[in-house]
Formats: sequence, structure tokens, C-alpha cells
Amino acid sequence: MAFRSYSSDEGLTALGINALAMDEDGFLWVGSDLGLFRWDGFRFHFFGIQDGLPGDRVSNLWSDPRGGIWVSTDTTLVHMRKGRLLPNAQNKGEGALPVGIVLSLAQDHIGRTWVAMGRLGLFRERSPGSATYDKLTGFPCPWAVTWAPRHGGMVLIGLEGRMELWQGDTVLKTWGAKDGHGENGQAALEDGAGRLWVLDGAGLFFKELNQTRFQPFHHSVLAPGGQFRTLVPDGQGGFWVATVSGLVHIHGNTWQALTDQNHLPTRSVACALVDGEGSLWYAGGGLFRQLGRGAWTNQTLQDGLPTELVWNFCRDRQGRLWAGTDKGLAVYEGGRWRALPETSGLAVQGLVALPDGSVVAVGTPGDIARVGPNATRATVEKFKGADPAFPFHGAFADHAGRLWVTGSALHRVAWKGGTFVLEESIQPPKDIPLSGVQGVGGSDGRLWLAGNAGLVEVNRGRMRRWTQADGLLSTRLSSMAVGQDGTF
Repeated sequence: MAFRSYSSDEGLTALGINALAMDEDGFLWVGSDLGLFRWDGFRFHFFGIQDGLPGDRVSNLWSDPRGGIWVSTDTTLVHMRKGRLLPNAQNKGEGALPVGIVLSLAQDHIGRTWVAMGRLGLFRERSPGSATYDKLTGFPCPWAVTWAPRHGGMVLIGLEGRMELWQGDTVLKTWGAKDGHGENGQAALEDGAGRLWVLDGAGLFFKELNQTRFQPFHHSVLAPGGQFRTLVPDGQGGFWVATVSGLVHIHGNTWQALTDQNHLPTRSVACALVDGEGSLWYAGGGLFRQLGRGAWTNQTLQDGLPTELVWNFCRDRQGRLWAGTDKGLAVYEGGRWRALPETSGLAVQGLVALPDGSVVAVGTPGDIARVGPNATRATVEKFKGADPAFPFHGAFADHAGRLWVTGSALHRVAWKGGTFVLEESIQPPKDIPLSGVQGVGGSDGRLWLAGNAGLVEVNRGRMRRWTQADGLLSTRLSSMAVGQDGTF
């Protein structure tokens, strides 16, 4: 899993990032100790007091389903849309919010905004979009609020382990510490399966939809006594947990931990967000975005590879994935790479899976390594036909399953009696250097080579070359592959 970092080069001049949110137009908003930033896909644009913010420090951000974002500063809550403060967003008359930090915000089924402000109290919007609020009594020190549709109402968390489920003006359910969750709750979330999750100082707790008691979720990153930050929905029914030790992704009954030991550029995570494309953003000693929208993961030394310089890969008939690296072969087994130490001296330039189930690697120096079907070790030998000044750099199988390797010439090689035997060599003309060549075998018996000199056809021992002058987009070619219908 790879991440890109963002800094002052892109216009993000603040490192103390407290919150992330995305609006309906797909703009990313970053709340920091210096103000508010908006990412437009190319640069960050700054919004501060001169743009109408009531304070420099932005402590929290929330996306508004009706459009725009809510911004909590150290003094009040404001609403921004299309980069501007909405009219009456800072209502200071009757029904206004008190001066202070908003800890949590959510909207109910009719669109009213609920605001939790800790010791300042719990507030609910009088009507959707009115920006006027009533203080609700009877709930001490609200810390977090979340809309839980599967539970049928708004879930509130307060200090001293107290939780309530509200529907309109009615309290439907109250949970206390005796019901299994910890104390001093700071975040809550309902996942796609209807489970209610609560994050507090004692850890992470969850309750199944049809159960009454909470139970702890155990993970080393979420160890009791750890410092937890927030819960972030992933848009697919799961969520991320941000902690000072990394991130944990939970979806259904599966989980994945990301720390600075296995992918994250930094250790502590202050806040996180999953954007509309499915990419993970997080802040912690900077701002970082997951590359590849989560569909790509980066395999490195930490995953068992002998080196991060990988030249090629293939899959054998048993379904095992092989990687040819600058320090030998590795096979992917049980979610990790296993290096074959006996091949560590071979810089694998060519790798091919043969129809008999074996895997053959060639490279520098002029050695050939073979792993037999279902074998766990490789046989490595110096090939007698190799030119020491021009080592092997390619290997492929023709339509009949025969092995060909490329070096200073094109060689057909067979495995016989526990060793490699040279069966045929085809010398190229002086104007067709076999440099950087990858090859395939056609169904009609012809061989095709792609390399620095263009595309080369090999037919009955004779070679013919095509270049950019013959219609290729470029004379220098890097690789080729055969389709199921025989095209390449």
C-alpha cells in the first residue's frame, strides 16, 4: 500500500492538521491550527479570518448531506458552501450556539442538526437549515452524537459511561457501564450490518443489532489504555479507527491494521477520511493519500521480498505467483513472499512458467534456475552455452511448450536427465541485436521477440525485424504477451 504526501509544495502550509472532510463537489477540506484549506485536485487554497472564519484554529469538520461543510473553530460553528459562509451561519441572537468547541455533529432522519458540546450541553436544530438551536436538558456532558438508522434514532454518548438512544423527543433506550462498554465515550458509529460501535478511553466496543450488551474488540493497536482518535466510515459498510499507533480497518468480521511497520509513512494518526473515489486520506505529521484507490498494494521487503527491485513475475500451473528479482526468486505463499536463498546470486532477467508445471529463471550471470512442479527449492546451474559477456535476459515458451532463452543468440533449451541441454541456437544478423528482448511463441510455429531493436519475427531459423518505420509506435519495445485467442 503506497501513500503520497502533501506539503507546502502543493500549498498546504500547516502541519498541525485536526480534521478532514469532503463536500458534495468532491473537494477535500483540511482543518488545521492555521485555518482551513481546500484541495481542488491540484493545489490547496487557504481560508482564514480574512475570509470570514471566526478563528484561525479549526478543530473539527463535518460534511453536510444538504451540501457544504460544517466548520468548528475554538469559538463557534460555521457553515461553508461553495467556499463561502452561508447567510446566518453565525447566528448570534436567540437560538444561537454558545461560544465553544463542537465535539460532534450529526443529522437526524428529517435533516435537523444535533450538536454535542461537552459541558456546554446538547443542542438540536429547530428545523432543517434554520441555524437556530434549542438546548436539550437531561443529558449530562454530551461527548458524541451519531445517526443510527438501524437502531431507529440518534445515539448520544456522554461521560461516565452513559449512552442514550433518542427518537424525536423520546429516549428509547439507555445504556450504562453495566451494559459492557467503557466510560468517557468519544465517538460512535453504526456500521453496514447494524452493529453499534463505541470508542472511548477504555478501548473499542461493539453491540450486535439484536443484542443488548456491548463487548470489547481486541487488537494490539487498540490495546486498553491506548489513545484513540476517531471512527471514520469507509463508504462500504466498514470503518477505520484512527489511533496514536496507526489505523485499523474493520469490515464485517475482518480487520486490517496499518502502522508505520507495514505501510503507513508515519505512526500517529490524528484524523482520516475515505474520499468519493475510495482512497484513504490521513493526517499525522503531515497529510497523506493512499495511492491506487485501495485497489493496489505495494509489496516490499516487509512482505518477504528479497529486494524491492523486481524485474518480472509469472504464475505456475499450480496457481503459485512467482517474482523474479535482482536477488533471486520469490514465491507468494500464505499472504507473504518466500525467497529462495539458493537463487540469491541470480539477477532474474527472464522468468517463465512451463506447461509441465516447472518455473525457469535466467539472468545475470549466465545461470539458469529451475523449480520443479510442487518443489520448494530451485536447481541452479551455469549453462554451458552462455556467453559470459552477454548473459541471459529473457525466457519464454513457444506454442509447443518448449523453452527458449535469449542472450547473444536465441537458444532452445530442454531439461533432460536432471540438467539443461542446448538443443538449438539461432544467431541473429548483425543488424538485429537481441538486447532487452522478451518473446512469445505463435500458434503457427513462428517466434516473436520484442526489444530495443523493435519487433523481430523468427521463422524457420531466420529473423526479420519491424521498426517505427514499419508502423510501430516506437522502435524500442519493452514487453509482449499472448492473448487467449492467439493474438499478442
